[in-house]
Amino acid sequence: MEASEIEMVIDSLAEGITDLHAVELSQLTGRELLQLAGALEIVGRRLDHAKDTLAGHIDATGAHGVDGHKTAKAALVHINRVPGAEAHGSIQTARALRRLPAVDAAYADGRIPTASVRAIARVASNPRVECFLDHLVDRIFAEQASEATHDDLASFVRDWERFADADGADQAREHAHRRRNASLVRNDLAGSWHVRGDFGDLHGASMAEVLAAYEHAEWLADREIAMAEHGPGATPDQFARTPAQRRADAMLAIFRRAAATPADAQSPEPLVNIVIDQETLETELARAAGEPTEHDASRHTGRICRTTSGHPIHPADAVAAILVGHVRRVVVDAASNVIDLGRRRRCFTGSSRDAALLQTAIRDRGGTTCFWADCN
Repeated sequence: MEASEIEMVIDSLAEGITDLHAVELSQLTGRELLQLAGALEIVGRRLDHAKDTLAGHIDATGAHGVDGHKTAKAALVHINRVPGAEAHGSIQTARALRRLPAVDAAYADGRIPTASVRAIARVASNPRVECFLDHLVDRIFAEQASEATHDDLASFVRDWERFADADGADQAREHAHRRRNASLVRNDLAGSWHVRGDFGDLHGASMAEVLAAYEHAEWLADREIAMAEHGPGATPDQFARTPAQRRADAMLAIFRRAAATPADAQSPEPLVNIVIDQETLETELARAAGEPTEHDASRHTGRICRTTSGHPIHPADAVAAILVGHVRRVVVDAASNVIDLGRRRRCFTGSSRDAALLQTAIRDRGGTTCFWADCN
């Protein structure tokens, strides 16, 4: 296509958008408005694909050097006046799509949202998972992204990356744990306090479970008051507090409960439930024992390692939780229905625990130690 033809195509697009702006939205029915929103979304995805393809071509050919720009990202930021993160995402996507033709085709057809493509591109750009990006993974990504919501797709590709790049996920988990911090700072100007914290996977999931339980108790209290004032049909918009206020009060209740607990009181056992499939558990156990493991991308769809509340957990954290907590065997059928629920029990008790301690003492002449964070 020559430059003059390209100009005609751009002019046609501009004319179409002008005509679209002239549409009287107030004259459309609700169903027609929703149909228009869906149609525009698909067109927008296809335009985003064209923009990403162009950005990738500029990057690959070095065309950005014509105006003296050192990188394609710098050229796009300057020419289009967009944030650096947006230019980077476009170029990163174009590079990733060269290795994922099925995802590329679905994106070009408008079947995959741009945000979902960006999530896939971020994972595909991890150099430690490049060897797993074969035609099967490409097809799985394309199918998942074409059908799942963005949040579900993002969770899926993050989980896939965690299993494919076990060593990298391990490093990230350890890094997050080492950088854990918490602060409670007073804002003298506003007379308020600001709470902030950063925690690793399992610690954060444990805290989220506790906070959710306390927040639910505050919600029940609000509902009881609202029902007393407005009757049994009271709705959440009639509650005395907003969700944010209830969450703040729930956190205060946690602090007060902790302050009221005697210092020598025995801490209750963690209430976090973790779901992990057998294959992931066995693979992580083998990896922890130093045995070589392989990642089978085709079997990832059956993998799971997360709390029952949906928080993803690294398999190493699940293994550690099994060693110090309780475990229950659950058997499911082909339709994922639970057909057998085993008894809740500990893995190591009695002679089994003694044998594990003895084996540790034999292997580590310096004495028994625990790899679980903060365990003494």
